[in-house]
Amino acid sequence: MANLRLKKLILEVVDNQLRENNPPVTKESYDKLIDAGYSAREAKEKIGAIVKEKKVYPNDLCPCGSGKKYKKCCGRKK
Repeated sequence: MANLRLKKLILEVVDNQLRENNPPVTKESYDKLIDAGYSAREAKEKIGAIVKEKKVYPNDLCPCGSGKKYKKCCGRKK
């Protein structure tokens, strides 16, 4: 039951990222998966698996694609 809720939440996150095109790499990955023959749901699930597994640490490059460290970009405390 908890896994289904988590999966639904992750798919909502992917939908929001696609709608807002933020980060742009989500839309690019989605388009590539669609071009490769995956259905929309399969593509979102594959992207969601990446979102779920990848932990970003402060000194890693920011996943938004800016080239800056995460702590100096999206990870900055406001």
